[in-house]
Amino acid sequence: MDIKILGNGNWGNALYSVIKQNCPSVSILKRGQTAAKADLVVLAIPTQSIRESLENISFGDKYKIIVNT
Repeated sequence: MDIKILGNGNWGNALYSVIKQNCPSVSILKRGQTAAKADLVVLAIPTQSIRESLENISFGDKYKIIVNT
């Protein structure tokens, strides 16, 4: 399973560390990157930034599981 984390602050990095222990194919997305190949997208961004962040990211054609933390 390919997991992408959207948000590279303290919370995103903490989630990355925990997920990486159980799933080697996890990465943190930077602004402008695509989540097209991800099976699961973890949102680790402040609530007030969710709309702007989701408008600026490409999810591709495939349905995704999106987890808002």
